[in-house]
Amino acid sequence: MESIGYLLLKERKDKNISKRELARRIGISHTYVCKLEKNKKIKCGVLVLLKLAKYFKLNTMDLLCEYGYSKEEINLIKEAEKEYEKILCIN
Repeated sequence: MESIGYLLLKERKDKNISKRELARRIGISHTYVCKLEKNKKIKCGVLVLLKLAKYFKLNTMDLLCEYGYSKEEINLIKEAEKEYEKILCIN
C-alpha cells in the first residue's frame, strides 16, 4: 500500500477538494490534513481514520493497518464501531 500521506493527497485531488474543505468535512484542521499528507508522525485518532476511510471509500482495515494498528486492535475497533452504529439506529 502507498504511504498514507500519498494516498490521502491522491484521493483528495481526485475529488478536487482543498485541504480546508476536506478538513471541514472530516472535522479536523487543515493543518492536520497537511501533516497527514506529508506523513508527519502525528498521533491520529481512530475516529479521524474511520472518517477518512468512509469519505474516500477506502478499506478501513488497510488504512488502520498502514497507520500501525494491529489486527487485534482493528478487530476491537470494528466491534466498537458496530455497537456504536446500533446505538445510533436506536436513538
